[in-house]
Amino acid sequence: MIEQTVGSYEVSEFLGYGNTGTVYKAQSTCSEAECSPSSVALKIASKTQRDHECTGNPFAKEFDLLAAMHAANPACFVRPLGCGTTENVHFLATELMDETLDRWGERLRPMLVSGLTDKVAVTILSKLRSTIDALATAHALGYSIRDISPRNFLVKDDVAKAIDLSSAIFITCDTVHPDTRVTPRYASSNVVVGGKAQYSDDYEALCYLWLDILTDRLAWRKCKKPSLIREIKLACLDAFTEHYGNLPPLFTSMLRLARNDEEQYDSKDYHKRLVDLVDELQPSDLARIVLDFKDNSSAFVAYDGVF
Repeated sequence: MIEQTVGSYEVSEFLGYGNTGTVYKAQSTCSEAECSPSSVALKIASKTQRDHECTGNPFAKEFDLLAAMHAANPACFVRPLGCGTTENVHFLATELMDETLDRWGERLRPMLVSGLTDKVAVTILSKLRSTIDALATAHALGYSIRDISPRNFLVKDDVAKAIDLSSAIFITCDTVHPDTRVTPRYASSNVVVGGKAQYSDDYEALCYLWLDILTDRLAWRKCKKPSLIREIKLACLDAFTEHYGNLPPLFTSMLRLARNDEEQYDSKDYHKRLVDLVDELQPSDLARIVLDFKDNSSAFVAYDGVF
Protein backbone atom coordinates (compact mmCIF):
# COMPACT_ATOMS: atom_id res chain seq x y z
CA MET A 1 0.00 0.00 0.00
CA ILE A 2 2.98 2.34 0.44
CA GLU A 3 2.85 5.31 -1.98
CA GLN A 4 -0.64 4.33 -3.13
CA THR A 5 -3.51 6.81 -2.97
CA VAL A 6 -6.60 5.80 -0.99
CA GLY A 7 -9.44 8.29 -1.25
CA SER A 8 -7.84 11.67 -0.63
CA TYR A 9 -4.85 10.22 1.22
CA GLU A 10 -1.42 9.09 0.03
CA VAL A 11 -0.09 6.17 2.08
CA SER A 12 3.48 6.75 3.28
CA GLU A 13 4.38 4.42 6.16
CA PHE A 14 3.24 1.19 7.84
CA LEU A 15 2.30 1.71 11.49
CA GLY A 16 0.82 -1.59 12.67
CA TYR A 17 -2.16 -3.93 12.69
CA GLY A 18 -5.53 -3.08 14.19
CA ASN A 19 -8.34 -5.47 15.09
CA THR A 20 -10.17 -4.76 11.86
CA GLY A 21 -7.49 -3.56 9.46
CA THR A 22 -3.91 -2.49 8.79
CA VAL A 23 -2.87 0.98 9.94
CA TYR A 24 -0.67 3.34 7.94
CA LYS A 25 0.56 6.89 8.18
CA ALA A 26 -0.79 8.90 5.26
CA GLN A 27 -0.74 12.44 3.90
CA SER A 28 -3.84 14.28 2.80
CA THR A 29 -3.85 15.29 -0.85
CA CYS A 30 -6.29 18.13 -0.10
CA SER A 31 -5.09 21.69 0.32
CA GLU A 32 -4.89 23.00 3.90
CA ALA A 33 -7.93 25.16 3.23
CA GLU A 34 -9.98 22.11 2.33
CA CYS A 35 -9.07 19.73 5.11
CA SER A 36 -6.64 19.26 7.97
CA PRO A 37 -4.41 17.94 9.41
CA SER A 38 -1.98 17.04 6.63
CA SER A 39 -0.81 13.77 8.27
CA VAL A 40 -3.30 11.15 9.46
CA ALA A 41 -3.54 7.55 10.60
CA LEU A 42 -5.32 5.47 7.97
CA LYS A 43 -6.84 2.09 8.81
CA ILE A 44 -7.39 0.02 5.67
CA ALA A 45 -9.26 -3.25 5.11
CA SER A 46 -9.33 -5.04 1.78
CA LYS A 47 -12.74 -5.73 0.31
CA THR A 48 -14.04 -9.28 0.39
CA GLN A 49 -16.24 -10.79 -2.30
CA ARG A 50 -19.21 -10.09 -0.05
CA ASP A 51 -18.12 -6.45 0.23
CA HIS A 52 -18.08 -6.13 -3.55
CA GLU A 53 -21.72 -7.21 -3.58
CA CYS A 54 -22.83 -4.46 -1.16
CA THR A 55 -22.10 -0.78 -0.64
CA GLY A 56 -21.71 -0.63 3.14
CA ASN A 57 -18.49 0.45 4.85
CA PRO A 58 -17.60 -1.78 7.84
CA PHE A 59 -15.90 1.22 9.47
CA ALA A 60 -19.01 3.44 9.32
CA LYS A 61 -20.39 2.40 12.72
CA GLU A 62 -16.96 2.71 14.35
CA PHE A 63 -16.52 6.17 12.79
CA ASP A 64 -19.90 7.39 14.06
CA LEU A 65 -19.25 6.04 17.56
CA LEU A 66 -15.75 7.52 17.70
CA ALA A 67 -17.15 10.87 16.52
CA ALA A 68 -19.71 10.84 19.35
CA MET A 69 -17.07 9.92 21.95
CA HIS A 70 -14.63 12.54 20.66
CA ALA A 71 -17.33 15.21 20.70
CA ALA A 72 -18.11 14.34 24.33
CA ASN A 73 -14.45 14.23 25.43
CA PRO A 74 -11.85 15.25 22.79
CA ALA A 75 -9.03 14.89 25.33
CA CYS A 76 -9.58 11.13 25.68
CA PHE A 77 -10.68 9.94 22.24
CA VAL A 78 -8.80 10.15 18.96
CA ARG A 79 -10.39 12.54 16.47
CA PRO A 80 -12.05 10.76 13.53
CA LEU A 81 -11.45 12.50 10.20
CA GLY A 82 -13.41 10.43 7.71
CA CYS A 83 -14.19 7.02 6.33
CA GLY A 84 -14.87 5.81 2.84
CA THR A 85 -14.65 3.08 0.25
CA THR A 86 -12.66 2.74 -2.95
CA GLU A 87 -12.89 0.03 -5.58
CA ASN A 88 -10.72 -2.35 -3.55
CA VAL A 89 -10.59 -1.19 0.07
CA HIS A 90 -12.46 0.39 2.97
CA PHE A 91 -10.65 3.03 5.04
CA LEU A 92 -10.97 5.02 8.25
CA ALA A 93 -8.88 8.17 8.77
CA THR A 94 -8.13 9.45 12.28
CA GLU A 95 -5.89 11.88 14.12
CA LEU A 96 -2.23 10.81 14.05
CA MET A 97 -0.69 10.11 17.46
CA ASP A 98 2.89 9.22 18.46
CA GLU A 99 2.60 5.52 19.39
CA THR A 100 0.39 2.91 21.04
CA LEU A 101 0.20 2.61 24.81
CA ASP A 102 1.63 -0.87 24.27
CA ARG A 103 4.84 0.46 22.72
CA TRP A 104 5.09 3.17 25.34
CA GLY A 105 4.80 0.48 28.02
CA GLU A 106 7.63 -1.50 26.42
CA ARG A 107 9.87 1.57 26.66
CA LEU A 108 8.70 2.25 30.22
CA ARG A 109 9.66 -1.09 31.77
CA PRO A 110 13.47 -0.68 31.52
CA MET A 111 13.09 2.70 33.25
CA LEU A 112 11.10 1.08 36.06
CA VAL A 113 13.81 -1.52 36.60
CA SER A 114 16.35 1.22 37.24
CA GLY A 115 14.01 3.03 39.64
CA LEU A 116 10.81 5.03 39.41
CA THR A 117 11.46 8.78 39.34
CA ASP A 118 8.85 11.39 40.24
CA LYS A 119 8.84 12.62 36.62
CA VAL A 120 8.06 9.15 35.26
CA ALA A 121 5.42 8.64 37.97
CA VAL A 122 3.64 11.85 36.92
CA THR A 123 3.63 10.63 33.30
CA ILE A 124 2.16 7.26 34.33
CA LEU A 125 -0.54 8.87 36.46
CA SER A 126 -1.51 11.25 33.65
CA LYS A 127 -2.01 8.39 31.20
CA LEU A 128 -3.79 6.29 33.82
CA ARG A 129 -6.21 9.15 34.46
CA SER A 130 -6.80 9.56 30.69
CA THR A 131 -7.78 5.90 30.31
CA ILE A 132 -10.17 6.09 33.28
CA ASP A 133 -11.74 9.26 31.84
CA ALA A 134 -12.21 7.54 28.47
CA LEU A 135 -14.16 4.68 30.08
CA ALA A 136 -16.27 7.10 32.09
CA THR A 137 -17.15 9.03 28.92
CA ALA A 138 -18.19 5.87 27.08
CA HIS A 139 -20.28 4.74 30.05
CA ALA A 140 -21.99 8.13 30.30
CA LEU A 141 -23.05 7.67 26.67
CA GLY A 142 -24.34 4.18 27.45
CA TYR A 143 -21.52 2.11 25.93
CA SER A 144 -19.07 -0.49 27.18
CA ILE A 145 -15.82 -0.40 25.19
CA ARG A 146 -15.16 -4.10 26.00
CA ASP A 147 -11.83 -4.51 24.17
CA ILE A 148 -9.55 -2.76 26.65
CA SER A 149 -6.03 -3.24 25.31
CA PRO A 150 -2.85 -1.10 25.30
CA ARG A 151 -2.97 -1.37 21.51
CA ASN A 152 -6.35 0.37 21.56
CA PHE A 153 -5.02 3.48 23.29
CA LEU A 154 -2.71 5.89 21.50
CA VAL A 155 -0.19 8.16 23.20
CA LYS A 156 0.93 11.71 22.55
CA ASP A 157 2.97 13.54 25.19
CA ASP A 158 1.36 12.74 28.57
CA VAL A 159 -2.07 11.89 27.16
CA ALA A 160 -3.54 8.52 26.18
CA LYS A 161 -6.56 8.48 23.85
CA ALA A 162 -8.89 5.60 23.03
CA ILE A 163 -9.02 4.60 19.35
CA ASP A 164 -10.55 1.21 18.48
CA LEU A 165 -14.26 0.97 19.32
CA SER A 166 -15.09 -1.89 16.97
CA SER A 167 -16.12 -4.17 19.87
CA ALA A 168 -18.09 -1.55 21.84
CA ILE A 169 -21.74 -2.30 22.63
CA PHE A 170 -24.65 -0.29 23.99
CA ILE A 171 -25.62 -1.40 27.48
CA THR A 172 -29.17 -2.04 28.67
CA CYS A 173 -30.44 -4.23 31.50
CA ASP A 174 -30.75 -7.13 29.04
CA THR A 175 -27.48 -6.70 27.12
CA VAL A 176 -25.27 -9.78 26.85
CA HIS A 177 -21.85 -10.20 25.30
CA PRO A 178 -22.55 -11.09 21.64
CA ASP A 179 -19.03 -12.45 21.10
CA THR A 180 -15.58 -12.69 22.66
CA ARG A 181 -13.97 -10.38 20.11
CA VAL A 182 -11.68 -8.84 22.71
CA THR A 183 -8.03 -9.20 23.76
CA PRO A 184 -7.97 -12.28 26.08
CA ARG A 185 -4.98 -11.09 28.14
CA TYR A 186 -6.94 -8.09 29.45
CA ALA A 187 -10.61 -9.00 28.99
CA SER A 188 -12.89 -9.05 31.99
CA SER A 189 -13.47 -12.50 33.45
CA ASN A 190 -17.15 -11.82 32.73
CA VAL A 191 -16.73 -11.75 28.94
CA VAL A 192 -18.36 -14.95 27.68
CA VAL A 193 -20.90 -15.32 24.90
CA GLY A 194 -24.31 -14.78 26.46
CA GLY A 195 -22.85 -13.43 29.70
CA LYS A 196 -24.42 -10.24 31.03
CA ALA A 197 -22.50 -7.22 29.74
CA GLN A 198 -21.79 -4.57 32.36
CA TYR A 199 -19.81 -1.36 32.70
CA SER A 200 -17.69 -2.95 35.42
CA ASP A 201 -16.20 -5.29 32.80
CA ASP A 202 -14.25 -2.33 31.38
CA TYR A 203 -12.72 -1.35 34.72
CA GLU A 204 -11.64 -4.90 35.52
CA ALA A 205 -9.90 -5.08 32.14
CA LEU A 206 -8.29 -1.66 32.62
CA CYS A 207 -6.83 -2.79 35.93
CA TYR A 208 -5.24 -5.82 34.23
CA LEU A 209 -3.87 -3.55 31.50
CA TRP A 210 -2.07 -1.27 33.96
CA LEU A 211 -0.80 -4.13 36.13
CA ASP A 212 0.68 -5.66 32.97
CA ILE A 213 2.32 -2.41 31.89
CA LEU A 214 3.79 -1.77 35.34
CA THR A 215 4.89 -5.30 36.27
CA ASP A 216 4.60 -7.82 33.41
CA ARG A 217 3.60 -10.30 36.13
CA LEU A 218 -0.02 -11.21 35.42
CA ALA A 219 -0.57 -14.77 36.60
CA TRP A 220 -1.90 -15.82 33.15
CA ARG A 221 0.67 -13.97 31.03
CA LYS A 222 2.14 -17.18 29.54
CA CYS A 223 -1.23 -18.73 28.78
CA LYS A 224 -2.49 -18.66 25.18
CA LYS A 225 -5.89 -20.32 25.57
CA PRO A 226 -8.70 -17.79 26.31
CA SER A 227 -10.83 -20.23 28.32
CA LEU A 228 -7.89 -21.04 30.62
CA ILE A 229 -7.00 -17.37 30.97
CA ARG A 230 -10.54 -16.75 32.17
CA GLU A 231 -10.33 -19.62 34.67
CA ILE A 232 -7.12 -18.19 36.13
CA LYS A 233 -8.65 -14.71 36.41
CA LEU A 234 -11.66 -16.13 38.25
CA ALA A 235 -9.40 -18.12 40.58
CA CYS A 236 -7.39 -14.98 41.37
CA LEU A 237 -10.56 -12.97 42.08
CA ASP A 238 -11.87 -15.74 44.33
CA ALA A 239 -8.63 -15.59 46.35
CA PHE A 240 -8.57 -11.78 46.21
CA THR A 241 -6.41 -11.06 49.26
CA GLU A 242 -3.75 -13.56 48.21
CA HIS A 243 -3.40 -12.18 44.69
CA TYR A 244 -4.38 -8.52 44.96
CA GLY A 245 -4.21 -7.70 48.67
CA ASN A 246 -1.10 -5.51 48.35
CA LEU A 247 -2.52 -3.23 45.64
CA PRO A 248 -3.51 0.42 46.28
CA PRO A 249 -7.25 1.19 46.65
CA LEU A 250 -7.52 2.47 43.06
CA PHE A 251 -6.69 -0.94 41.63
CA THR A 252 -8.73 -2.98 44.10
CA SER A 253 -11.71 -0.69 43.42
CA MET A 254 -11.50 -1.37 39.69
CA LEU A 255 -11.44 -5.12 40.36
CA ARG A 256 -14.09 -5.14 43.07
CA LEU A 257 -16.95 -3.18 41.51
CA ALA A 258 -19.66 -5.60 42.69
CA ARG A 259 -21.56 -7.06 39.77
CA ASN A 260 -24.69 -7.54 41.82
CA ASP A 261 -24.71 -3.78 42.48
CA GLU A 262 -24.60 -2.94 38.78
CA GLU A 263 -28.18 -1.64 38.73
CA GLN A 264 -27.16 0.92 41.35
CA TYR A 265 -23.98 1.79 39.45
CA ASP A 266 -23.72 5.53 38.79
CA SER A 267 -20.98 6.28 36.28
CA LYS A 268 -20.47 9.84 37.54
CA ASP A 269 -20.16 8.84 41.20
CA TYR A 270 -17.88 5.90 40.45
CA HIS A 271 -15.73 7.99 38.10
CA LYS A 272 -15.34 10.67 40.78
CA ARG A 273 -14.32 8.00 43.27
CA LEU A 274 -11.65 6.66 40.92
CA VAL A 275 -10.37 10.16 40.13
CA ASP A 276 -10.04 10.85 43.86
CA LEU A 277 -8.09 7.60 44.24
CA VAL A 278 -5.81 8.54 41.31
CA ASP A 279 -5.15 11.89 42.98
CA GLU A 280 -4.24 10.08 46.20
CA LEU A 281 -1.71 7.83 44.47
CA GLN A 282 1.88 8.74 45.24
CA PRO A 283 5.04 7.78 43.31
CA SER A 284 5.84 5.48 46.24
CA ASP A 285 2.56 3.61 45.64
CA LEU A 286 3.49 2.99 42.01
CA ALA A 287 7.00 1.95 43.03
CA ARG A 288 5.50 -0.54 45.49
CA ILE A 289 3.36 -2.08 42.72
CA VAL A 290 6.41 -2.38 40.47
CA LEU A 291 8.48 -4.03 43.19
CA ASP A 292 5.96 -6.00 45.25
CA PHE A 293 3.12 -7.18 42.98
CA LYS A 294 3.18 -10.95 43.38
CA ASP A 295 4.06 -13.22 40.49
CA ASN A 296 1.58 -16.02 41.19
CA SER A 297 1.94 -17.82 37.87
CA SER A 298 3.50 -20.81 39.65
CA ALA A 299 0.16 -21.41 41.39
CA PHE A 300 -1.34 -22.37 38.02
CA VAL A 301 1.25 -24.75 36.60
CA ALA A 302 -1.31 -27.56 36.88
CA TYR A 303 -3.55 -25.84 34.32
CA ASP A 304 -3.21 -27.93 31.17
CA GLY A 305 -1.73 -25.92 28.33
CA VAL A 306 -0.71 -22.88 30.40
CA PHE A 307 3.05 -23.29 30.26
